[in-house]
Amino acid sequence: MQQPFGWRDTVLAALVFVIAVAARVLYVVAVVQDGQQPPFQVQDPQTSITLNRRDTNTPVRTTDADRLVKNISTNHAFQGRVQLIPGGQEETTAHVAPAYPYLVGLTLQWIDDEGATARVIVWTQCVLGALTAMLYMLFAQQVFGSRLVGFLAGLLTAIHPFWIINVSELQDGALASFAVACCLCLGTAAAQRGSPVASFAFGLWLAGMALVRAALLPFAFICCCWVLLRFRKQPRSWLCALLVILGFGNGMAPWTVRNYQQFGEIVPITDSLFFHMLMGNNKNAKGGPQSDAAIWNSLMAVSQQGATAQSNEARRDRLLADEVWQNIRYDTGGMIEKRLWSGLCFTFGASWFLLPGSGMAHGNHHADLSAWIPHDISLALVGMMLVMLVFGLLGWRWSYGWKRQSSLASLAIFWIPLPYILSHAELYSGPRLPLDGVLLCYAAFALAWIVPAGRRFTLPAADSQ
Repeated sequence: MQQPFGWRDTVLAALVFVIAVAARVLYVVAVVQDGQQPPFQVQDPQTSITLNRRDTNTPVRTTDADRLVKNISTNHAFQGRVQLIPGGQEETTAHVAPAYPYLVGLTLQWIDDEGATARVIVWTQCVLGALTAMLYMLFAQQVFGSRLVGFLAGLLTAIHPFWIINVSELQDGALASFAVACCLCLGTAAAQRGSPVASFAFGLWLAGMALVRAALLPFAFICCCWVLLRFRKQPRSWLCALLVILGFGNGMAPWTVRNYQQFGEIVPITDSLFFHMLMGNNKNAKGGPQSDAAIWNSLMAVSQQGATAQSNEARRDRLLADEVWQNIRYDTGGMIEKRLWSGLCFTFGASWFLLPGSGMAHGNHHADLSAWIPHDISLALVGMMLVMLVFGLLGWRWSYGWKRQSSLASLAIFWIPLPYILSHAELYSGPRLPLDGVLLCYAAFALAWIVPAGRRFTLPAADSQ
């Protein structure tokens, strides 16, 4: 049975929010000084938006994400560098998910100052990170019906070092983690209460989650299918299921229509599916990212000529499908090996395997950190990763009695990593960040069961309904 949300829960949620905000604000104030690049990163720097966050000892570089943001802020054009084909020309693109670049570009247009824009985004991400921790507290309490498990989940996500470091980066990790948390909370609430409002909001957030990160689209689609199965026994089930589908469709429609107008074919979010499949399935693939030059050199001459002759980005990407199929067909054993490497790179980051001794992203080691921040922050990252993976798997196994209540979390554990396992992960831990909250919820459940007092008076019996 679900416990009613009372004043104790409000106090605990506020406490989690305060701890999460304090941890992130203290980190940003102490580490990200004078608008410089953060000294530690947990997402691939190649996908980062830099704006004018400069370090005098590091050459200033303009990334593809910077080009995209500048085009959005100046002329509202979603234009970026032509992928694969050598050269620096730009074109209308759907190579990446639009939500985060648009938010940054519109903020830059509104403020009209790159340094101030970077600071506003970082502080906003601090708040989003704190809200994410609070949402996971509510989600864990909804699923397991335990105030202790909920508070432990909120506390673990509040002090999660990967998320704390990530708020200082101009990357989509904080927003994607927040979107996944919203979907889990709203989906669980809609399934338990049969609420039409929560159902429609759930559908909208599923679309928003996919627009923030295209690799989350399969998970969003499976959640819609889950709705049709789960809601069939709920009051007003047909209405709730319909509202979820309508919310998801309405959220996806504007960008899908835009892509159809630009490319002449249906492209739900991005047209880079086979580009990423080829990155993970060519002869030199090791589970991590590759440069455009490496992918270009792996293409056969016929494919290179076809890609060069094709001006439509969506059709150019589709030409790579045959190349992917040929690589899989003639090297099936190698394909399986590459999938194993992709899974390992998703879990730990490709830098663990491609750059020996560099499991975490280190930037400016000369940064003058405050005394309360350890100089080797990798210890905190590795320690939390160990707790998250070990206790998360234990909690997932021990929570079998709550399998119906936690079905959305179980779907997330399988479907969020799947696109990366089938293609490739990144240099660092960026692809795994939205999944960390789910694993920490299961870790909180395991920790509550390990402590005898917690098992005795805080965990109710699983609801078999």
